[in-house]
Amino acid sequence: MSGLKYFSRQIAAFALVAGLAASAAATPLPKDDDSKSGVRSVTVTVVHKDDDSSTSRLDASEFAVYRGDDRQQIVDVKGPSDSPLNVAVLIQDGLAVGVGNEISTIKEFIAALPEGATVMVGYLRNTGLQVRQAFTADRKKAIKALRIPLNNIDVGSAPFIGLEEALRRFDGVTGRNQVVMVSNGLQLNRDLASASPTNNIDLDRAISAAAKRGIPVWSIFANAPGRLGTSNLAVFYGQGCLNRLSDETGGRAFFSGRGFVTFDHALESIARDMGDQYVISYLGDGKGKLEVTTESTSVKLRHAE
Repeated sequence: MSGLKYFSRQIAAFALVAGLAASAAATPLPKDDDSKSGVRSVTVTVVHKDDDSSTSRLDASEFAVYRGDDRQQIVDVKGPSDSPLNVAVLIQDGLAVGVGNEISTIKEFIAALPEGATVMVGYLRNTGLQVRQAFTADRKKAIKALRIPLNNIDVGSAPFIGLEEALRRFDGVTGRNQVVMVSNGLQLNRDLASASPTNNIDLDRAISAAAKRGIPVWSIFANAPGRLGTSNLAVFYGQGCLNRLSDETGGRAFFSGRGFVTFDHALESIARDMGDQYVISYLGDGKGKLEVTTESTSVKLRHAE
């Protein structure tokens, strides 16, 4: 798409929003098994819910995985101490200037990650993903790669395209893989109707890519500047998309009304949840609603839908 045509579509989307405002890997099976039955190795990351007060570690034998009514065969379970943490920190360009003030908080989050964790730093732009630092165990290099996001609205209007690209960067990376994403959740490369949580092709693709890889996406809402940031519809769409993204991938979305969400509480909650995760690999055909349970009735789990 030419720059002029793209810019024209962007202006049309912004104008419509303003007018309306005025009124969430295990070893693969042999190929012959896969082709005959459709059964394959699937990975899901589970975490204790916030309201779970249990601090004890769960044993692999306590888990059960269901697809619909059918219990799946568990191949492997790795807890926090058995599986390295790999985190992609993604920040959308084109957000309110307040995000720049939170860069120090993001640096603290990266610095506090457990020993052995790897970090990728990227920025979400209308042209896709800009990787500032590929996965590295050197957290100082990751911290150095952070920059204040550009605040031109037009540079960051396609966050889910960049997210899908970032998820592909996890291929071949084993462990507890996650994404922490700062975004306004608005995908405006098509038209405003296509930016809604229920009619969003790029959001659907990103969710599918995350679910396929068993990667939870933790999202922090940050508003856009100018008229776009004051539009009730734009905020509703953006937060709805982030909420759906995180819910359906097993993460959490953080936002509060239209106002800016300071990152300290969100990142503290994310770090706590990351410390209580299990990566489960099981054999299944991907059909039926996924449910992961434990023998303990007091333990509540969050995972991809």
